[in-house]
Amino acid sequence: MLKNIVKASLVAPLLLATTTVFANTYNFTQITSNGNAPVASQLLVDVTQSGANVLFKFTNSSVIASSITDIYFDYGNTNYFTSVSNNILGAAGESAGVNYTDGATPPNLPAGNTIGFSADASGDSAPPVMANGVNASSEYAAFLGTLGLSNSFSDVIAALDSNAFRIGLHVQAIGDLGGSEAFVNDPGNPSQVPVPGAIWLFGSAILGFAGFNNRKV
Repeated sequence: MLKNIVKASLVAPLLLATTTVFANTYNFTQITSNGNAPVASQLLVDVTQSGANVLFKFTNSSVIASSITDIYFDYGNTNYFTSVSNNILGAAGESAGVNYTDGATPPNLPAGNTIGFSADASGDSAPPVMANGVNASSEYAAFLGTLGLSNSFSDVIAALDSNAFRIGLHVQAIGDLGGSEAFVNDPGNPSQVPVPGAIWLFGSAILGFAGFNNRKV
């Protein structure tokens, strides 16, 4: 009886959650060649449904020393957003050790003109920029995209996957050379299939329940 109660209490809310939370993860490709160590594989953005809006969370595994100091959004070809802002999130806009604000300097992704990238929204780290950027695996910076009334999360994912909407990063203090490079998101790779955000929780719950079920009393 107790087992059934525990199982029901774990599974029911998770099944409900699968209809409301979706997330995709995107990698990045380097677009400049300044001779620095390759860090593209350690840069990620999680794109998550946040109510009627979209949350962008940027991380850096920092296997090679580096700092995400500027973030750019080129969505002019879609007009899906009324704004994309770090400031609107307040304290939730960054982790400890990161200090971001809206409006990056420079206003467009370095070398972005070579790929037709034109930023519609941006943000950067406050001075000292390298120290306040995303430079450790425990850190993140986040931006909230406010969708227009007729647009949806699936529209945003489709635009990212087709390259109609692009995200750019300026990364500084890379490796021993300490230089900088620019990056754009990879469109449409296999890791970007929308997945209910609660699925991993569901799996964890089942594993936890199995452990509970097998314990000797």
